[in-house]
Amino acid sequence: MPLITPTGYLLNLEPEENAALRLEGIMYDQKGESMAIINGELVRVGEPVGDAIVSSIEPTKVTIIKDNQTVELELRREE
Repeated sequence: MPLITPTGYLLNLEPEENAALRLEGIMYDQKGESMAIINGELVRVGEPVGDAIVSSIEPTKVTIIKDNQTVELELRREE
């Protein structure tokens, strides 16, 4: 894998420190088989997304644990 672009620039291979997690959709199931789409990735409770872990999936929000802190991602409606 080249570390320099064809134009001579160094590629940044470090992950973005504050990469935003974007909740794109929720498929809620009352029986516990809910799934969410975060940054284009389909995840379930207990699965990693980036450097976070999905803690819970509700009809309109997903709770993740990142750096020992709880973060809620709310589903937003496009107007």
